[in-house]
Amino acid sequence: MQRFVVLGINHKFAPLEVRERLAYPDRRIPAALKTVRERSDCNEAVLLSTCNRVEVYAFTEGEDARTRMLEGLAADHGIAAEYLEQFCYFHRGRDAVEHLLRVAGGLDSLVLGETQILSQVKKSYLLAQSENATGKALNSLFHRAFQAAKR
Repeated sequence: MQRFVVLGINHKFAPLEVRERLAYPDRRIPAALKTVRERSDCNEAVLLSTCNRVEVYAFTEGEDARTRMLEGLAADHGIAAEYLEQFCYFHRGRDAVEHLLRVAGGLDSLVLGETQILSQVKKSYLLAQSENATGKALNSLFHRAFQAAKR
């Protein structure tokens, strides 16, 4: 059974130096998406990377998704997973959906209600879509998040 999950770091849990080290430049995101999907047994994935957060939103069938996503993210940046784990959060199911809605709506931003994050989420989603990393489930979920964020 597929589950919607999110693994990430943000301004609340990780210091600036950790966020900077984990941030992906746009040119690296396509390869990182491929790596995340392969290592984490994710059927669909979106990678959001901003100055205040790095998050992987995914549909996966793996029971050990958290561990595999964490290890993949750590390996991709040459960081020990044990070190990175202290800064990460992981949500699944309804909690993951609520997290996406809060992020897209600017409710989880450093400046509450800021609107730039919505365009960053859209850009990340469109990039994942162009890399064939999204499918019916993520497409539907992200479009609903965009609609909710506009309200």
